[in-house]
Amino acid sequence: MDGRPHGASAHVRHNIDGLSLVFPPAYLLSFLTNLDWEPLHNPPDLPLYVRSRMQGVLGLCFQSALLSDEDRDAISGQVDLYKSLRPTLATATAALLTPQANAYQGPAWDVLQETAADGTALMFAFDSYNGANNTLVAPANLQPDIVYRVSSVDSGMLGDRTGAELMETGIKIVRSPGTAAHVLSLIPLP
Repeated sequence: MDGRPHGASAHVRHNIDGLSLVFPPAYLLSFLTNLDWEPLHNPPDLPLYVRSRMQGVLGLCFQSALLSDEDRDAISGQVDLYKSLRPTLATATAALLTPQANAYQGPAWDVLQETAADGTALMFAFDSYNGANNTLVAPANLQPDIVYRVSSVDSGMLGDRTGAELMETGIKIVRSPGTAAHVLSLIPLP
């Protein structure tokens, strides 16, 4: 394995993808730990490690004294992101939009959508680096006549489109040199 989106993060996503068919994501606790192949000190892709786990309930289990200030600040930034998403995640139901994540063989991209009771949707997309540089993913179960503001936690606002447009034409997610983990929000506008 090349150390990118394989290993523990892919296993976590595989479990959340499967278990979210039975349990709401807010019931699925997953811990960020300091592993040899997913280190928290000078991590090759910290957002991947944390965002894989924040699809459920994010737990932390590591000795912070062993990390540098930069490491702790980076983890703190990802925890702040999780806190901002938590109101949506608390009431969300999940829909798998691609084949289930697998640590050993593809898919090239795995995408899980979590939709809250208020209609806000989050799309967690993960690039395995074993395929296309981008993917086109159609969200599910949106309100067709409602306009949604689509934004990326890393790239900012991507535009406003109706639920019908989003479900019909999809959203193109492009490989990033910074992380294999992408989080998109689809917020219904009044």
